[in-house]
Amino acid sequence: MVWTGGVVLADVLLGKARMPDMVTSPRCIDEKTFWQPNLKFFLRLASHTRGAMTEIDRFFYSLMDQSRLRCLLLLLVEEEISAGDMTQALGLVQSKVSWHLGALRAEGLVLDHREAQRVFYRLHPTLPPWMREILLICQRELADQEPFRGDRTALTQLVTRHHRHAKT
Repeated sequence: MVWTGGVVLADVLLGKARMPDMVTSPRCIDEKTFWQPNLKFFLRLASHTRGAMTEIDRFFYSLMDQSRLRCLLLLLVEEEISAGDMTQALGLVQSKVSWHLGALRAEGLVLDHREAQRVFYRLHPTLPPWMREILLICQRELADQEPFRGDRTALTQLVTRHHRHAKT
């Protein structure tokens, strides 16, 4: 049986499968040779599909880029974030953040809306529960690692500053 990286990684993260000790090929993996304690490796597996990508493949393909994962994890913390605040929290250039948010929107993972000159993003409300669970697991496991810890700290400071300005 051939597995895509997304199916395998979802099973591992949800505790439904365990990681065997070695793997031979990232393109075609069967249950007996599946492995790799490297999250990035698994996420790359999702890009090695044959034919059209499935929903699971597209989800994990979207997470292959650390910037997209950072955006999604921040959207778990705050219900809605402006593109400008996301840019400041991540410490990246605006064009890069906008490009990644656009890719996430195209995949149906986030929604956006405009208020005057600002564009706000939020997780798509119909995101399947398994996707939310994977994001929550990633958030929990990466919470103490940089750049994820710094992203949350920067976002918290921005939100606090916005609330202070709104009160005055």
